Amino acid sequence: MNCDDINNAIYVYLDGELAAPEEGDFEGHVSACRRCSRLLAQESGMLTAVRANAPQPKAPESLRLRVLAALDEAPAPLPAEARAQAPRTSAWLVGAGWIGAIAAVVIAMVLAFGKPAGGETDERRVLVESVAAHRENLPMEVRGSEQQVRQYLQENVPFPVEIPFDDSQAIRLTGARLTRVGGREAVLFNYDVQGERMTVVQVATPPEAEAADAETEPSFSNHQGFEVVTFRKRGIINSVVGQGQSPGKIVRASYAQ
Repeated sequence: MNCDDINNAIYVYLDGELAAPEEGDFEGHVSACRRCSRLLAQESGMLTAVRANAPQPKAPESLRLRVLAALDEAPAPLPAEARAQAPRTSAWLVGAGWIGAIAAVVIAMVLAFGKPAGGETDERRVLVESVAAHRENLPMEVRGSEQQVRQYLQENVPFPVEIPFDDSQAIRLTGARLTRVGGREAVLFNYDVQGERMTVVQVATPPEAEAADAETEPSFSNHQGFEVVTFRKRGIINSVVGQGQSPGKIVRASYAQ
């Protein structure tokens, strides 16, 4: 397998649906590829967070009846002789096809039940994934001064880098790493706040979103025992995660300047 194969098969693998030969090839590539190993850790953490926090609405009876009716109208399966002569498809590609079908059903259910405005949905996703990243606490890819961190990120991130907070006696930047949020490139900053670790995740607002460059006031919430502050500034969604009231105090002090 190559990196593209890993991208296509990663959720089939995480769901335990890869056949033994493909699973061995998948794990062999990931163990030797730093990029794919990092991607697997990120997607695994995101999947765990989504499963733990996603709402589980009950589908209406009318939807169940429509699905059953659609299944009744589906073509009959091929006889055994025809199946034996049909070209074989890789197990993980078959799994990927099922994922696409399931995704279509999920999208239909979301449309049926309704959803928040695009910006709200995106900021909520950033919040959930930033908490998962904070809990995972992966090693930083770059350390050093703010200038060194900024230079590294400017060379590797496809959106204008914003160092979230200036160093002071109360807060110190300890490093940064590249990550992904909702399939988009993102940056994770690590701060030390008087001995406590604080995470800041930044991701660019999707260009197709309404008022993508608009700014929003900080929104304060508690998620899985962490204080989280989210806000949008110059087209960048920020999610600040930490213990106690540290994130709120830091963000308020920054906005007061």
